[in-house]
Amino acid sequence: AIEHYKLLDNQLYIPAADPTQGDSNKFYRRQQDGQWQKYASEVVQLAHVRDLIKTNTNDILLVGNNRQPGKPSRPGTAIATKTEDGLVFQGAGIKNIQEKNTILVDFNWFFSTFEYQQRIYATNSVLRDYDNYAGSIAEYDSQSRQFKLNFSLHNDELIPPPLMRKNGKYGIEVIYRPWNPVEFQNYLVYPVRSYSNIANSYRQAYMNTLGFFYKSGMGNSPQELTLPQAALGEDVLIIDNELYVLANKQEQNGEFTIFVFKTDHLDQKIEWQQLVEFSSPNKARSFEYLDNTFYFGLGQDVGEAIANSGDILSYTLP
Repeated sequence: AIEHYKLLDNQLYIPAADPTQGDSNKFYRRQQDGQWQKYASEVVQLAHVRDLIKTNTNDILLVGNNRQPGKPSRPGTAIATKTEDGLVFQGAGIKNIQEKNTILVDFNWFFSTFEYQQRIYATNSVLRDYDNYAGSIAEYDSQSRQFKLNFSLHNDELIPPPLMRKNGKYGIEVIYRPWNPVEFQNYLVYPVRSYSNIANSYRQAYMNTLGFFYKSGMGNSPQELTLPQAALGEDVLIIDNELYVLANKQEQNGEFTIFVFKTDHLDQKIEWQQLVEFSSPNKARSFEYLDNTFYFGLGQDVGEAIANSGDILSYTLP
């Protein structure tokens, strides 16, 4: 599966979210000649690599899970270090997982990683719609080169309580997955999508859009990012020190109006400028920007029409 692409140091990567050729595959990088170079290692066996991020020491962190969740000493995360012989992989496991009274598969299955206020965080399966768990967020320690669960941070660190109901909006098996968070003017801005690692809810919960949020500082609850036209945020970019948000509004006929808004500040008096508006049978799930042109990836949540899902549209600004 290709769940998403990552741009690291102006190079395009694909995390091996669900490789077909064994657990040694870690990620792919697009080369100058247009070919994809596969990077693999038998040293760290990961069943899935869900996300990638670069550290300030130029290492690549990989987050995912292994196939032995009952053994916390087996890493579900890894580090790729550049050497003269290429990339060398080693584990970056969670060293403070408590074996007693802990559902190890949840703490050892990571889905997202992001940098905020010069610290790197990763969220695991405990970030789900059932209760306000502690330990759903891990922090990377550059000294020990390990992740460590932060039991002072709970689910409401990233998910507002109105969305996270005590009895579960979807059930204990559905996970909240922050999607490509960005830091803008000391705020963390991010859409959230659903996921499930349980077979009977996997398809129903796969990558549905749940909300769009922003927060100021760890230890503060996030707020929902309200956009013009009652549109719902889907993706976010920072271009020339301005925040760009992709948003969708489903009309009564079932089709979508797609918007791009931008702002140069986030506060209680956000002023949005609308740049793009067009209609589509599908919502736009992602967007990118290059040389004055936006590129939109059409898709759908579960239950919506497939229609033109998978198409890529472009729009050049005047």
